[in-house]
Amino acid sequence: MRKQLSLKFGICLHDFKTEIKGDDSKYIKYCYEVRSCIVHGNDIDLLEAPKKYLGLEHEYIKELAGSSKMRDKRFAVLFLAVKYLENNLNILIKGWMKNPKKIEYLKKN
Repeated sequence: MRKQLSLKFGICLHDFKTEIKGDDSKYIKYCYEVRSCIVHGNDIDLLEAPKKYLGLEHEYIKELAGSSKMRDKRFAVLFLAVKYLENNLNILIKGWMKNPKKIEYLKKN
């Protein structure tokens, strides 16, 4: 499932995004991992996701890492995923509005 989502999301971003960054595939996998951890209630993997998928700790996560509150750490991990999705879902929606047949094709295949 993760591979399918990563591939299809990546194809759409490649077609609709004007500037492709090398980190896009890492962030797609990261967002899926965050989603999986939430669904399965796995706090340990959730907190390790930034290191595992992005290769380093994001500045915002580093800032909260010293916090003793687990809530703050979870929030930092979620904030990073939501920020990436917020930036790129807008691009996908605009692309879908311009070329809905491409999205339909990817959904079916």
